[in-house]
Amino acid sequence: REEVGVGYAGRVFRQIQEVIDDTGGQAGALIRVLQQAQGLIGYLPVPVLKTISRDLKVPISEVYGIVSFYHFFTMVPKGKHVIQVCMGTSCYVKGGQRILDTMKKEWDLEPGGITPDGKFSLEKGVVYPRRPPLRNSAF
Repeated sequence: REEVGVGYAGRVFRQIQEVIDDTGGQAGALIRVLQQAQGLIGYLPVPVLKTISRDLKVPISEVYGIVSFYHFFTMVPKGKHVIQVCMGTSCYVKGGQRILDTMKKEWDLEPGGITPDGKFSLEKGVVYPRRPPLRNSAF
C-alpha cells in the first residue's frame, strides 16, 4: 500500500485503514467498514469509498450501491443537527413550503447546505405522515 499524505486527511485514511485491517479485509465487512468510516468523518466522500473498494476488493459499483440504498449513509457533509422539512403532499398542505422558505431566508441556507458553524444542515424530503412538517435531530 502506498503511504497517504500527512495532516487531517492522512490521519483519517490511516484510521479507515485500521478499520479495514481489523476486519481482515473481508468483503463481507463492507457495511461495518462504511459505518465506522462515516462515524469518523461524518460522511463518505468518494476517495474514502474508493479506498474501501480497493482494500476490501469489492467493486466500486457495489460500494456505491450499498451507500445509495441505505438511508443512513451519506456522501455529503451534514451539520451536527439535521433539520428536515417535509415536502410530501400532506406536509405541503400544512405549510411545509412556508416553513422551508422561512428557514432559507432566516438562515440564508439552501436545502443541502450547512450553517457556517457546522451545527445545522437543512434538508427537504418526506418526514412522517400525520406529524408536523418539520423534524429536527436536535430535539
